[in-house]
Amino acid sequence: MELIKRNTDYALRALVHMAEADNDRIHPMGELAAATGAPETFLRKVVQKLDAAGVVATRRGRGGGVCFQKDPDAITVLEVVEAVQGPVAINKCFIANRECDDRFACLIRSNLGGIQNDLLELLRAATVTNLARDTRLPA
Repeated sequence: MELIKRNTDYALRALVHMAEADNDRIHPMGELAAATGAPETFLRKVVQKLDAAGVVATRRGRGGGVCFQKDPDAITVLEVVEAVQGPVAINKCFIANRECDDRFACLIRSNLGGIQNDLLELLRAATVTNLARDTRLPA
């Protein structure tokens, strides 16, 4: 089971590239595709989700591309995962507003709740800036 799907991996790679290169400029889609190794058409769909979530803004046409809508230091991995994949849950019963009539599942849920909370905290603590800093090669 993969927690971070391929489309989210590409989203994180694109955001890290933008943060490393220059987080104040517009990055052409071709540049992001080359930097991430993602097919450009696939990456466009991923970026659309980030745009809808308010993480990035896109500009069409000549001189267009992708730029940060938020400071990369304020963009968490959790926010990116949820924007691209949807809610993060170790089991579907952890998704908000999910009703369950299964007494045994509720017993399991109470025991796994700490793991769910820890996972969310780890993803919330990691930011695009942290990832960019951690991926830089030593000088």
